Formats: sequence, C-alpha cells, structure tokens
Amino acid sequence: MKTIITCVLLGTLAFGSVPATAAETNDDPFQKRRAEAVAAHDQNGDGRLDAAEREQMRMAMKTRKPRGGSGSGVPAEFLADYDADRNGDMDEQEWVKARQAETGILKEKYDTNADGTLDDAEISAMLHEVRTVRMRYARDYFAYLLKYDLNKNGEFDGDEYGRAQAAEGEVLKQTYDDNRDGNLGPEEKARIQADIKNGTIVGFYIRFASAAIGGDRRGNAGFNEAAKKLLEFDANGDGLASLDELQAIREARKP
Repeated sequence: MKTIITCVLLGTLAFGSVPATAAETNDDPFQKRRAEAVAAHDQNGDGRLDAAEREQMRMAMKTRKPRGGSGSGVPAEFLADYDADRNGDMDEQEWVKARQAETGILKEKYDTNADGTLDDAEISAMLHEVRTVRMRYARDYFAYLLKYDLNKNGEFDGDEYGRAQAAEGEVLKQTYDDNRDGNLGPEEKARIQADIKNGTIVGFYIRFASAAIGGDRRGNAGFNEAAKKLLEFDANGDGLASLDELQAIREARKP
C-alpha cells in the first residue's frame, strides 16, 4: 500500500498544476507524455489532474493490457488467435474474446473435480503455477482476474488491483521472509530482485514482486528512495508541484 501511495504522490508531482508551454512540450519527451496524460484523464477540462483523475490514470497505467501494433510486444501467435480483423492490433472486443477463451482454458485445466467452477483450492493451485511457470502470453493476467476480479466484469477496477497487489505481496513475504520478522529486509529484497532477473519469478507476477521491493518491472530496486527524494521538494505539502518546487527539482537534477 505504501508503494501505491508513493505512486500517487509521484504522479502528483509529475502531472500537477503547472502547464507546459508548447515549446517545452515539443522539445521535451517527458512534457509531451505529460500533456498526453492530462488530455486523456482531465475529465473536468481544467487543464490539470486532480486527485481523482490522477488515481484513474494510475490504475489505467497499472492494469492496462499490452496493445497490438508496432512495438507492442504482443506475440504473433496471440494475434493469430484473437486479432479477428487482422489489423495487427487488439481492440476491446478482441480482448474480451481473448479473455473468455483463455479463462476457459484455465478453468478446464485447474477444475480438478470437474464441477464447472474453480474453488479456493483450485485457484490456489493455479496461482502457484502462475507465479513460477512462464505461461502463454496474457494467460497469467487472466488467471489473476479469475482470482481478484470481485465484481466479475472482466477488468481490474475500483480497489481490485490494490487488493491483488496487497495479497500477492503477502505471498512474496511468506516466501522470502527468511527471518520471519514480518518484513522484507534488504537481503530478502535482493533475493527477490535476483529471482526476477534470473527468471525464477515470471510473467505478470513480476509486477507484484517489483512493487514489494520498490523496484521496476526488471527488478531494479530504488524506486521508493527516488520517490522520497522527489517528495522532499513538496515544500508546502499540498501534493502538487508549484513553479518554485519544479524549479528546485530541475536544479537538483543538474550535474
């Protein structure tokens, strides 16, 4: 949960109240991404992201499915099965059909008592394999939906992703908390980081493992420390970056 809060605050500093000029947006890739994010999530049209809009953006970024098209990383075999219009992209209807087909495969595989549903024990067995065995593209994502999509609408919404992250973080802790002190210390986090890099932790589970150690999806730690450093510049504690605070951040980043 601390990581989630830090992400929200970082998003505040990055996408807060200070608009970029047209020249800055054209010349600076970060400002261009910032402008695109504001345009996509600024529901009230005031040119900035308030707390609710930032939260919506954060959840969209955390749970977005990889898209098709150039550089998307969607494997050709997945597109061959589910890209019905053969345009090299996955639209929402195609994702729905992919989810239905892939979750059907998961249910058939793990429904060991053949009663047509996955009970708690069967879901636990499924997720154990998801965490350790590399699966077909996106199948592990759909497996987590089977577990944590509480309203069964086929998406992570509301606090569902937060619940998933917290629960999977506890699994990480039980697995790697060698001294049983209820926390992940530096050596334990380093072991998680190493297991991400060597492929012991695989697939969508990497996202939860990375969050547990305060790292990125490649297992590189240090995100929390960087976040704390940036938040030091929020002098008035309002969660927004003023002109003076942005200038202080820029000055601190200069070599």
